[in-house]
Amino acid sequence: MGHTYPYSNGDYASGVALVADAQPPRPWLLGFIPLPRASSAYGYAQAKDETWDNYQDKAGCWGADRDEFSDATDFIGWYCSISYTRLGISKLDAKKLIPRLP
Repeated sequence: MGHTYPYSNGDYASGVALVADAQPPRPWLLGFIPLPRASSAYGYAQAKDETWDNYQDKAGCWGADRDEFSDATDFIGWYCSISYTRLGISKLDAKKLIPRLP
């Protein structure tokens, strides 16, 4: 079970668990035939394959793994820096950098 963390607007995300090998849910056909996942997102950062590959190439982090917390946090920093450089999004504006925050 995870911890409770406050969002910037005062709301709380209860039961937030950090799972190294987290993946999107897999749909099942007839209840027993596994279908492909809707996304290739994986690990702490939930980075898709293409984005992770781009990070490894551009940042030179060939040995980085999505299921290693330190690599995931480095990826998030890289992603925020790229978002600032390319899109002008402030590194302090979490709501625009990570649009899923409430």
